[in-house]
Amino acid sequence: MRAREMHNKLDKLSVPSEDDEHTCPDLSLLSPEDQDWVDEIFEKIRSAKDEVENVVTPAEGHKLLDLLNELPVLGRDDEFAGPDLDIPREIETHFQLAKWHEEGRHHWPSFDFFRKLKAVQKVRFVELCRKYGWEGDYPNPDRNRGWKHRKHRDPVRLLPLSQWDPEDEAELRSLLDVAEV
Repeated sequence: MRAREMHNKLDKLSVPSEDDEHTCPDLSLLSPEDQDWVDEIFEKIRSAKDEVENVVTPAEGHKLLDLLNELPVLGRDDEFAGPDLDIPREIETHFQLAKWHEEGRHHWPSFDFFRKLKAVQKVRFVELCRKYGWEGDYPNPDRNRGWKHRKHRDPVRLLPLSQWDPEDEAELRSLLDVAEV
């Protein structure tokens, strides 16, 4: 496939404007690894502005098109059908409180797991929490993330980080550092 043809196909994947009736593929159905890869390719395209032809290799373009062609298409008002890979709020609150205590209660820490962690990192974060005592549902089967719609949850029961294996503790702390706002 020539670069111009690939460029034309990728143009069709652009975000629809307000008055367009375009649709987009449901990326939430991809594996976390594929979600991260597609996000990296889209970021390459977005940051390249004028040099789109040289940004994505033909192999990357073919792989991207193959992945996207396998996905169902969402309309303007459709919801993502795949699992919600965001970090559960009860875990976020647990680590906000833990960090607040560690730092001497100077400021309430804030995390943006959704935007700052890749899908694979989110899955690993929750795997580590499960290893040390968390027992909640993940990925979240309920895509509705509003507080008012969530039933009351028991407090998260995790071993303190100081009792974790040092490698696991270091990995989780590095993920918290990435997600901190």
